[in-house]
Amino acid sequence: MSTVSQDMMTDGLNIRVVGNTGTGASAASLTNQKIKFIVINLAGTTISTLTDELDRNLLTLLGFTSSFQWQTGMIVRAPQGLTIKAVTVAGGNLLAYSE
Repeated sequence: MSTVSQDMMTDGLNIRVVGNTGTGASAASLTNQKIKFIVINLAGTTISTLTDELDRNLLTLLGFTSSFQWQTGMIVRAPQGLTIKAVTVAGGNLLAYSE
């Protein structure tokens, strides 16, 4: 089951779970957002889209290749104080933190 959950609030930040919260591999995405950072919530998560507010491909810009192994707890943010505009999770899940 893929999902983008309702916002939760922690220390002034909204948190959304993006991705598969059950068994199987369904894609889920957030678009047109102002995400401060993401945290990988499940080792082996697959991110197929990650763009910043300037529409740059952050996977390429930050050097994450298709064979990169995401680990639980990894934090990713856009460089230069920019925000993440869109993220698509093809498998696994992550937490997206926004204001």
